[in-house]
Amino acid sequence: MRERPSFAATIRLAEGDECCFDVLAHRYDALLMLEFEAMTRAGAADFRHLYPLVGDFLQQLNDHDSVEQMSRTAADEIRAVTGYGRVLVYKFDAEGHGHVLAESNDGSLPSYLGQRFPASDIPRQARELYAANRIRLISDANYTPSRLVPPHNPLTGAPNDLSFAALRSVSPIHLQYMRNMETLASMSLSLMVRGRLWGLISCHNAAPCHIPFDKRTACEQLGHILALRITSREDADELQFRLEVRRVMVSVLAGLTQGANFIENMGSVFPELLHFARAGAPPSSWTTASSATATRRGKNRCVR
Repeated sequence: MRERPSFAATIRLAEGDECCFDVLAHRYDALLMLEFEAMTRAGAADFRHLYPLVGDFLQQLNDHDSVEQMSRTAADEIRAVTGYGRVLVYKFDAEGHGHVLAESNDGSLPSYLGQRFPASDIPRQARELYAANRIRLISDANYTPSRLVPPHNPLTGAPNDLSFAALRSVSPIHLQYMRNMETLASMSLSLMVRGRLWGLISCHNAAPCHIPFDKRTACEQLGHILALRITSREDADELQFRLEVRRVMVSVLAGLTQGANFIENMGSVFPELLHFARAGAPPSSWTTASSATATRRGKNRCVR
């Protein structure tokens, strides 16, 4: 039994009861934890749609080269699976600040595409939880928490650790934040690249919206595939950059040894040096002024 919840069965508590429950199970903190998630569908969870969905998604990603294009495809696909009004792909920079790379929006919620958010929006503790528990769901920001049975770990007497529980409750402050944003349902998928939290797929809906376990599993797989493709894309970009740096260095060194006049040789490799530094050419006025100054200094040296 793994730490993250697995699907165990779909059950009815009583004969003729219209409501059924998906039973999720995971082992953590020396306990076997069972979660009973109320469902409105008539039959058991069906995971057969997962395989063609993943195959089609992989094919779509193969048609794109950039991380932005792949992220846009993932946002569209996850919105189609879940029915959420807005799906964002959110990337963290080296300092933890966020940038919305892609968005799929049905128009029911404001667009956040291209916006940037400070690292303080997501505290360190929340980021650690995102890295450990890759999917989090809030079906209704106005929910009433259910009682936990038993409330404490029967082995240790300490409060139960629900870090990996699918139905764990969230902070009332966060629920009020959702209500203030007029988003009553949300789901977050962690994008882990090379063992670190690269970003999030963040889903929102204006009305309450419950996503059953089979659809959450599909979204989790799509997020995992996107993270793998981001890893391969960034590895390819890094390799290309290293090869380009090597080419420029060889070209510069060859240019510096073309003749005996080092200054003239520098002038011949100046465009390559700008490219190496990822810099633009200086303004023509600055170049002219610099050349004039160099000429005057040269004349002064001749007079001396």
